[in-house]
Amino acid sequence: MNANREMTLTSSQDSFLFRKRNRVFRALLQRPYRLLAAMATSVWILMPLSQPARAFDRLELALGALSGVGWRAEQVRFTLDWGDPETAYVLEIARLQVPALKRDLKAVKIDCSRGVIETQRIACEAGRVRLPDPLLDEATMSMSFELDRASGRLSGKLKGIAVAGGTLDMQLQFDTDRWDAQIRGRGLHARSLKRHWPSLERLLEGWSLAGKLDLEARLSGRGETLHSGRWQGRLSGLSLGDPDGAYAGEGIALDVDGRLAAITKGWRVDSRLSLNNGELLTPLCYLDAGAHPLEMNARMVLDSSFDSLALEDLTLNQPGLLDLQLQAELSPSSERVLQRLELRVAPLPAGDLYREMLQPVLAGSPWGRFEMSGEIDLAVDLQADDLSLELGLNGFSLDDLPSEAVEKRLGLYDLKGRLFWRESGPVGVSHLSWRAGHLLERIDIGAGGIEFETSGKGLKLTRQARLPILDGALVIDRLDLRDLGSEAQRLQFDGFIEPISMSSLSQALGWLPLSGKLSGMLPGLRYEQGLLSVDGVLLVRIFDGDILIKNLKTRDLFGVYPQLSADIELHKLDLESLTHTFSFGRITGRLDGYVRELRMEDWSPVAFDARFFTPEGDDSRHRISQKAVDNISNLGGAGMSGALARSFMRFFEEFGYKRIGIGCRLSNGVCDMVGAGPAKQGYYLVEGSGIPRIDIIGFNTTADWSSLVEQLKQIAASEGPVVE
Repeated sequence: MNANREMTLTSSQDSFLFRKRNRVFRALLQRPYRLLAAMATSVWILMPLSQPARAFDRLELALGALSGVGWRAEQVRFTLDWGDPETAYVLEIARLQVPALKRDLKAVKIDCSRGVIETQRIACEAGRVRLPDPLLDEATMSMSFELDRASGRLSGKLKGIAVAGGTLDMQLQFDTDRWDAQIRGRGLHARSLKRHWPSLERLLEGWSLAGKLDLEARLSGRGETLHSGRWQGRLSGLSLGDPDGAYAGEGIALDVDGRLAAITKGWRVDSRLSLNNGELLTPLCYLDAGAHPLEMNARMVLDSSFDSLALEDLTLNQPGLLDLQLQAELSPSSERVLQRLELRVAPLPAGDLYREMLQPVLAGSPWGRFEMSGEIDLAVDLQADDLSLELGLNGFSLDDLPSEAVEKRLGLYDLKGRLFWRESGPVGVSHLSWRAGHLLERIDIGAGGIEFETSGKGLKLTRQARLPILDGALVIDRLDLRDLGSEAQRLQFDGFIEPISMSSLSQALGWLPLSGKLSGMLPGLRYEQGLLSVDGVLLVRIFDGDILIKNLKTRDLFGVYPQLSADIELHKLDLESLTHTFSFGRITGRLDGYVRELRMEDWSPVAFDARFFTPEGDDSRHRISQKAVDNISNLGGAGMSGALARSFMRFFEEFGYKRIGIGCRLSNGVCDMVGAGPAKQGYYLVEGSGIPRIDIIGFNTTADWSSLVEQLKQIAASEGPVVE
């Protein structure tokens, strides 16, 4: 017979050989090694033809379609070349369907250039696999395998799998129904890896991502079930960033290792993650792993159906900065993923935690300019739909740092207590106490405390609270906050101010020394949509008279651009005390007045209607000095400044007057000026009386507000300190 003769068989030939081994053939196809088993079994079926007395050197076998659990191969062709001293054979598949891959593979080819076909052993000691797939950088890779016919053991290796810019090596072994897989990856690019997980690629769409992954893993199981596994890997040089700039990372080095073991209806997983280099910025916190390495250890149980994940214990530790312990149950397929949560944060140094992790995230916000010290601890519990929180403070201090644009706004020192919050249902009473504090930098707050309840989006005072302020106090009878954090948030407040001396208040605010008292009733203070309004009246007893502040409203009180509106009434102020305080020149008598529709922006007046005048029926002594005459003349544009010193009137120290009056209606930076009453020409600023008598007439009906303010500053600076 011709030694070069070729032989071609098809699977449609119903030969005795095919019928004899059909059962073994089908059994092999059900096992996990699938395609390798199909190729090896095809050779095994034809073993009787491989005896030395064979009548041909080349065999081509068209197997048609083959299928097994989880795969189907179409137009399968097997070619065996006995003429090659190394025994070469090729398996070609026109189309390979693997539903788990979500796509078909075409033109798959396994080419063994050095093979062994023996009675008890079939092997490929050197071969190549061609596997065209868009996820692979190259379609071909090295391959070897060996099948022991007696034991049914099949082992194989794939080397140089070019994927994600790096390489993967795989070693597989199948023994009866057991299997074992070892995987080793080197230089896998993080940017390319996300293409292999469509859900991850969608999640990270538009992100920049760089870095390389090295990994080693060993997995083993029976049939379709994973029984155990171990892995370790290192992600180095990782940098990332999202399109909005909310997440950013640079130079991150991440080590991970773990193990897995099958249990009843699932797996137990133990894993460790170490972040030991690089920086990571998120909307919640900033991590500098170079300065503070982070380590996470997790013990969890995963259900075999992937419907539930139980975190039995997860610890997160940064020495000297963070110590966190977590237990949780998750249901990824459920509408409510997080089923249960128990979080415990051990007492932590508040100052270091804020400075290292929170301040970089809060920079530019009102909460980004604080100094903190002391300790805080935290407990969070979620059971079903009920979330609760407990926060502890021990020696905690908070101090606002000033900036070029804003003064220090708030400070509290040596805070102690516990805060309880619950999403719904009853909650414990929170209590806080402090040793001292300050408001707007110079207003001292004395030692005090407060008790309250918080639940949902609300806070409610449970007993009267007294907050010492300077030498007085703010007494709170009612405090009720609702819908906190939403646009509809609102506050209701009832209380009163125990008298605060104006001398201490003026000193704290850097004003000229004032006498008198500040007190008031606050029966209806409300806060809604950023607007703080007071229904009650603030009473300031000063200069032996009263100043009443009504309809007080503020917006963004402690922000960078505060706004205020109010109506103010003055009753029977003693002019001698008032003019002496501001070095205006001596005037005796009483003064009434009002400032209506006052509107201030960034603490500067932009609109008001103001008048100050001698009260009707005032029977006090009315006298005015030369200096006061000059200053009033300047304000009203009377043109008399210095005139008294050049006339015989200079011999008189003071003059009598009947009434005094001046007014300004400010709008668009211009004052419409009025006086005590009309004169033949202009208006009276001072209407004289007695001997010597002097009248001061104003002629300017309008005045530039900024110029008027400068004149007031110059008047105040003529003697004594400057009024800012």
